[in-house]
Amino acid sequence: MGYYEAAQHAGDTGTALADLVLATVPTEPSTARAAAAPPAATIEDARRRLQEAVERRRPELARCRTLSQIGLAKLMLATGAVDEAVALAERALVAAESIRSRRVAVELAHLDGLTERHADRAEVQVLRGRLAVARLA
Repeated sequence: MGYYEAAQHAGDTGTALADLVLATVPTEPSTARAAAAPPAATIEDARRRLQEAVERRRPELARCRTLSQIGLAKLMLATGAVDEAVALAERALVAAESIRSRRVAVELAHLDGLTERHADRAEVQVLRGRLAVARLA
């Protein structure tokens, strides 16, 4: 398994931790209460690992890097770091333009779903428009 290196491990474990965090986020803006919030250390560990995966991926693993970027954007959006999430999502969208992957498309759709809670923000509205265009491509 030559592809399994530190960046892959960081991406896999960061994604698993981010999934735990995302499981506590309401899926609808009107949902009154989420599950018990994860510890801040879990959020920070997920963020750190996903960031490491993005930074350390080899150039030929663009799809993996893009998935980690999307995962990091989802995590930041879900935890209220909207400005950072939008910036990360914009970079992921640029990277995704040259990638044809069902999984990337599914993750971008999930990211779009998470934007609903912040749809009143202008930068999120712009991002949602870009995500809609990406779905049509």
